[in-house]
Amino acid sequence: MKKFLMIVSCFALMLVAFDAKSAPVSNTASEQFNINKIAYVDMQEVLKNSKEYNDITKERKAKIDELAKFVNAAKEEIKKQSTEEKQIELEKKYNKELQNRKEKIEKEFSIKIATLEKNINDAITSAAKAQGYSIVLSKNVVFFGGKDITDTVKKAVK
Repeated sequence: MKKFLMIVSCFALMLVAFDAKSAPVSNTASEQFNINKIAYVDMQEVLKNSKEYNDITKERKAKIDELAKFVNAAKEEIKKQSTEEKQIELEKKYNKELQNRKEKIEKEFSIKIATLEKNINDAITSAAKAQGYSIVLSKNVVFFGGKDITDTVKKAVK
């Protein structure tokens, strides 16, 4: 077993030595080790400072508040019905309308958020390319290193 480990170690050492001799000589560490420049972005900060995101969320909240008023009015209308049969029929009608309204609100919100995400991704790509970064990560996955380009992205997104 010891002989096998010794042979494998020698073989690995020869490969490393051979690879080092055949590698071209370069002057910079990034060329020598093919190091990529890494940046990160705090997406929560970008969203928090985005006027478009704040407008979208305010609009969504207003529509949900409007929906709550609809539900309260529907409950009152259902209570006014004289028979249980009429109450059940009206409740089904209102539940269907409520479901349709909720779906419409969520669909509109999803479309607007998707557009905003594309704009943010485009801003990140543009900032990264302009500053020479080949990798951009979310801030919440970076423990150490990298360059914070959040401010540049925030300015581009507004």
